[in-house]
Amino acid sequence: MIRHIVLWEFLEQAEGATRAENMRKVKAMLEALPAVIPEICSLAVGPVLNDAAPYHMALTLTTRTIDDLHAYQRHPAHRAVSAFVSNVRGERLAADIQEP
Repeated sequence: MIRHIVLWEFLEQAEGATRAENMRKVKAMLEALPAVIPEICSLAVGPVLNDAAPYHMALTLTTRTIDDLHAYQRHPAHRAVSAFVSNVRGERLAADIQEP
């Protein structure tokens, strides 16, 4: 299994919306992806609860293989979410790990 982990800092205001509004929108967009991208095995997304400054939201996503992760990243539905997120975020941190 491959685990894809992403942390985002959201801008206070962007795309005519507040940080909280954009976080809700991104969460809903991401949660819709497993229905259209079959390579996703699991997906969890939500606000960061600890003091992981400057990050406000985290995503963990699993795929069976690295090729499946790449297919997810190239999928048009993911690209649409990514395009929106790039307009409402500041810092981003991502890592992929191999799980047994």
